[in-house]
Amino acid sequence: MSATQSGIRNLPLLIGTTIFSIVAGGLITWLGYYVPFIFIGSALLSIGSGLLTTFEVDTPTAKWVCYQLIAGMGIGLAFQQPMIAAQTVLKQEDIPIGSAAVVFFQTLGGALFISVAQNIFATELVNGIVAKVPDIAPWMILNTGATALISTFPSEVLPQILEAYNGAVTKTFYASVALAIVGFIGGLGMEMVSVKGKKIEAIGGA
Repeated sequence: MSATQSGIRNLPLLIGTTIFSIVAGGLITWLGYYVPFIFIGSALLSIGSGLLTTFEVDTPTAKWVCYQLIAGMGIGLAFQQPMIAAQTVLKQEDIPIGSAAVVFFQTLGGALFISVAQNIFATELVNGIVAKVPDIAPWMILNTGATALISTFPSEVLPQILEAYNGAVTKTFYASVALAIVGFIGGLGMEMVSVKGKKIEAIGGA
């Protein structure tokens, strides 16, 4: 896929995140409690990320759309809840520190695990190429990039290269599964406090 087509194929994840962030906000305003959304969101993200690990070279459109939607729903339901928690349970003078800590760790997590995912991808791709196409140097695949594979390598080895590439990509989603489970466990320590009567401000973004 081109960069544009790749961006379009990410829309199910982004749409799921956006819509369910709004849904979560409305439900929390109505119900008053945010902790259940930590559990539901983390569980959905675990399931969605787990389904993403099943991708194959020729995964049907219906599957990759639905799997991304499930993951996006999980992110949307859970992402803002730590910020809401900080503004609900902390004393007024501690809210700026708590809010800053939430933003810091969300930003740090995103920056850090992009590198983790890249290392997983590169390692698994090299291992896959060595196992499936030993006659091709792994660095050639790494330097070529996904969009140029079809035009660079001969058709007789391309299926094995694409399988190795697919295996490397899907392995990176295991990190998402693990972190979603950690988020679920973290929710167990959160207080069940109602936001009703509290002044909550939206800070940060997905």
